[in-house]
Amino acid sequence: PAVGGTQDDETERLRDAFQAHIDFYRNAEKRDGALFDHLISLMDKERSQSAILVAGGFHAEGLSQRLKEKDISYLVVSPQIGFVPDETHYEEQMRGEVSWKDYFKVEEDRVSFYNAFVRGSRDKLLKESKEQSGRLLKFWRDQIIRDLAASEKITKVSTYTKFIDEVSEKGEIRRTDPSQRIENFISGLRELEAKGQITGQNILKLTNPCRCSLFTWPGRWYFAAYSCGSFREQRSPKIN
Repeated sequence: PAVGGTQDDETERLRDAFQAHIDFYRNAEKRDGALFDHLISLMDKERSQSAILVAGGFHAEGLSQRLKEKDISYLVVSPQIGFVPDETHYEEQMRGEVSWKDYFKVEEDRVSFYNAFVRGSRDKLLKESKEQSGRLLKFWRDQIIRDLAASEKITKVSTYTKFIDEVSEKGEIRRTDPSQRIENFISGLRELEAKGQITGQNILKLTNPCRCSLFTWPGRWYFAAYSCGSFREQRSPKIN
């Protein structure tokens, strides 16, 4: 028997102390099923014979078991972890302590991390850019449409452009003062002169100062702008 009570009493106290942790992992196991069902449903909808599912290491065993039960071939690709650092941000991340947490909001009875991250990245890029917001938004929107058209997914355009359209609808686009554009042009000329690069082509670039593209890489959005004869790259913060 445990000191101060029976062994059953001690077991009950331990269960109460760890109940929140037990519930967390029970819910995580339920997510195995939700991930699997959604994967199969999406593959059926897209009529795809193969797919890539990115999930946390906790779900690998449960998902593998379900794939085996359905006689579906699969390959697991996992990082090789040689050591765990003394300081991690796991607890903060599990609590939602990420740089874009202010964008969490309930939509259709759920909170979408994807939507929050996209909006946070979008606003950060617009805030840090020296270019006209309206022009950047138009370039981004046009590029999204071109990419979707090239991949024959033009019917899904509103799924992606909504993040740009909602900014335009709120009237949050910054306007560039004409005098500022003139000042930028003169500054560009001086920069070209200092570099000995004054040519007709380079001067023409100053009259169309922003050639932009937006592309993605796992965990980041990248924005590249060719401005005043020089290349500048901006990128979103890494996903925490």
